[in-house]
Amino acid sequence: MVPLLLRNTRFIAVAETIRVATGLIGTLVLVRYLSLEQFGLFSFVIATAGLLGVVNDLGLSTLTVRDVSQNPVHLQHYLTHVGSLELLLSIATAGLITLFGLTAETSGARLLFLIFGVRAGFDGMTFYYRAVFRALEVMQYDALVTVIEALLRTIGLFLIVLTTGGIFAVALVYTSASIISFGVAVWILWRFRLQVKLVIAPTEFAKLIKHALPFAAQTALNIIYDRADATLIGFFVGPTATGLYSAAYRLFATSLFLARIVGLSTLPRFAATIGAQDFIAAEKLLTKSIKYLAAIALPISLILIVHAPLLLHLIFGPAYTSASLITVILAVGIVPGFLRMIYASVSLSFNKEGVQILLLSASVALYILLNLIFIPLFEQIGAAVANTLFISGYTFALFVYSRQFLRSTATFAELGKLAISGLLLLVCLVWLPHTAYMDTALSGIAALLMYFAALTLTGYFSIAELNATLRRFVWN
Repeated sequence: MVPLLLRNTRFIAVAETIRVATGLIGTLVLVRYLSLEQFGLFSFVIATAGLLGVVNDLGLSTLTVRDVSQNPVHLQHYLTHVGSLELLLSIATAGLITLFGLTAETSGARLLFLIFGVRAGFDGMTFYYRAVFRALEVMQYDALVTVIEALLRTIGLFLIVLTTGGIFAVALVYTSASIISFGVAVWILWRFRLQVKLVIAPTEFAKLIKHALPFAAQTALNIIYDRADATLIGFFVGPTATGLYSAAYRLFATSLFLARIVGLSTLPRFAATIGAQDFIAAEKLLTKSIKYLAAIALPISLILIVHAPLLLHLIFGPAYTSASLITVILAVGIVPGFLRMIYASVSLSFNKEGVQILLLSASVALYILLNLIFIPLFEQIGAAVANTLFISGYTFALFVYSRQFLRSTATFAELGKLAISGLLLLVCLVWLPHTAYMDTALSGIAALLMYFAALTLTGYFSIAELNATLRRFVWN
């Protein structure tokens, strides 16, 4: 079990690293190529199109991962019926985004919505086919599709800069990359000799949607969480504020990429072990995931809090340094954001639809309410506060809920060791740059080395266990 999980994690890790790196590079190109107002408009359209794309999946991809992981003989049935339903939903999503774009005040915004509506349609189908690869635990193909889209998008952005294309050319690059990655996913399915048939079966569709309701709530939560704040800032404040918030949120979202890797890799493994009633293995997987994620999330959070102005200046330019406070507030939510991924995987592995729907619906409603209250009062800073409050509260709710079925064996002593190591890191991050011997970069490296040394010396990490995990990750 462990070698397969590490192998799949390695593929996802490489793909996510490339996706995050190219996404950050793309953002760097955009913030320097477009004005702050244009970047804000572009971010607003992407966020709003993503928000309307909540109907693009309805949780069917996650349902496929869970059920096919537990019983692979259902693969062809899901591929045919869920695949057909996903196609209809993708077409509906493209039409919905286009129709919403017609309400925009300018012709430029309307054209952007049209282009991103087409992109959303292809993205919906690609996302489902990638879920099929994850259900089969052949993450290398999921990774391949991810990497191809990321690289094509980045190469296209550089070509636009060289040829002085405009904001609409940027949107066309995003859409073209999505169309090509969809074609690659279809080709991989054909290589697997999996038949993709189109069927119209309303009764079966209704049954699938009913079973997918808790996952639809999870999908809606993720989309609303990622998009609602930027959309509401665009409505209540304006494109410039949206641009500043989007830059800070990009740093926050980039810091969560490792948690996303673990979440994508562990969901099918949790589903398989829990489906086989092997709760001891699931408990060990949960404990290890929490320990490693918490140890990695804490230094990322502290680095963003201490060095937010410097990072914004270096990455996005001097025009974005006013987003420092936004970055600091968002960084507080990084640790719960990491843990949220793993507890979401655990909770989704149990078939408790009623409680899951209630929990996720309440979370979505609370998040929207917080944004509606805070954004008109405090603008983009209010959105950052709402984000941090929401992610912390939702992670705690997932923790309490999942403990009914599966509990981590991590102890308060281990939490104390992590806290002591984190305090040492914070002191080093603040104090070392002011010494006569180190600049900011060198002091950051030294602080991280001292942090991980403290984790090892306090016994938070077992050297033998850490060495074995790294060897399996590299060689298996």
